[in-house]
This record gives sequence, structure tokens and C-alpha cells, in this order.
Amino acid sequence: MQNLNIFKICLITLILITGSFHLLAQKGNSHFSFGAEFGPAINWQRSGFPFQVGVPVKAYLGTGKKGQLMLRSGLHYFPNLSKKMDLDIESLTRTAIPLAFGYRHNTGDWYVEGSFGLAYDAIITTYKDPLIGREEDITLELHQGIEFGKRFSRYDIGMSIYNQGSAPFSILFVGFKIMYRLGGKKKEQENWWENED
Repeated sequence: MQNLNIFKICLITLILITGSFHLLAQKGNSHFSFGAEFGPAINWQRSGFPFQVGVPVKAYLGTGKKGQLMLRSGLHYFPNLSKKMDLDIESLTRTAIPLAFGYRHNTGDWYVEGSFGLAYDAIITTYKDPLIGREEDITLELHQGIEFGKRFSRYDIGMSIYNQGSAPFSILFVGFKIMYRLGGKKKEQENWWENED
């Protein structure tokens, strides 16, 4: 029950802050984006969770000619496809839901952004023995990310590197992503971050 309450608090916080970003939108320099990503884990945890499939969601608030404050969330799903699991384990999965604040800097058609926050981290182990059922290890972990990429009309194509948890138990993973932007202006209309007063 406590873990469910943590998840509800994260979700409500995301909704409230995203709504605030929308109300505070400035000129054409604020927008929302959502998309899809896929990428490998790149530290020792890749043996248990080799890759992730994600659905990133972001809200941006313009702060000047080239800068935007950012709120980042979404979902990262890590299946375990290893055949080396214990014989009594049916499946092992990991799900992360981050809530991170950051900043994006635009230079021409290129961008770089960094963010820091917390993530709802759930590792679910399902056992073959129905008497044992499943085991849930749910925690709140530190979560950081850095991303760089290029803008194409209404789309961003980029690569992110995330670190979740505290060393030496953190998981480091990559996301190759495509994002669709809602709001703001299309690239063809104008480079709004260069033309803003």
C-alpha cells in the first residue's frame, strides 16, 4: 500500500507541474513532447537487464532566446531475457518512472539537455511456485540524465544517457529516441529561440 501511495504522489505531482508549465507558457518558446526510445544498459547490470524500452514525456518552459526549463517523466521497462535465472524464477522485470527537472540549451537545430530527480523503481520477480507467487522490490532512487540531438520540423531525434540509483548498485542505460513536439512553432516557421526579443 505504501508503494502504491508513492506512485500516486509521483503521478499527481507530474500532473500539477505539467499544468503549471502550460499556464506559464511564454510566447512560442514552450512546448510538450512525447515519444519512444530503446537502448541498452551499459554497466554491470546489463547481465540482468540488457535493454530498456521507454515512453518519454517532457514539458518545456521558455526562459530566454536559447534556454528552456524542463520537466521529464515517462516509463522505462527492462525485461530480463536471460536464460541464466534461477530455476525457480519464472520472470524478472524492472520498471522505472522518473520525475526529473532540468534545462535545455538550443544552438541552431541542435540541442543538449540535462536533468536530475527521483525515479519510482520497481523490480518484480515472479516464481514458478504458486505458493511463493511474486516478490516486489519498490524504491525511490536518484535519477540523472543527459541528452543531445537534432530538431526536425515537429520531431526531435536524440540520444540520452541515464544513471539511476546510487553507486555501485546503479543502472546506467542509453535511450535512442524520437520525440513529437506539441505547441511551440515548427522549425520551418522560424527558429524561435534566435528571433525572440
